[in-house]
Amino acid sequence: LNDYHNSVSSNNDKEQSSGSILISLVSRTHRPQWSKEFINTLKVDQTRTVADCIVDPKNNIIIRDGSKKLHVKEISQKMGIQPRDMLFFDDRKKDVMEVMELGAVAVLCPYGLMMDDVELGFSLYANRMN
Repeated sequence: LNDYHNSVSSNNDKEQSSGSILISLVSRTHRPQWSKEFINTLKVDQTRTVADCIVDPKNNIIIRDGSKKLHVKEISQKMGIQPRDMLFFDDRKKDVMEVMELGAVAVLCPYGLMMDDVELGFSLYANRMN
């Protein structure tokens, strides 16, 4: 997130400037409060947390039990963007496959999100747009 934070638009509007990256976060857990505390304290650099990298956290952070496919649909509706315009990363193959069914570019990250995964995702997304 740190490497791409400066690409994220700093306003809270649904409209994003050309080339900006809107980051959303979805997590399936039975401990949502713990997860929220974690993203509010995990630092991506000296001053910013993961939560600081999310524009409009009320609409772009979904932490609860349930299908990631449903989470992505919810973000799509809230933000007014189509799943085909999304890039999704997950450590579970089932979730990646289900989100791909919605039309999103999805990348399996079995060892957690690594820079190579981000670069692969951007490449796949760019290739699809051409």
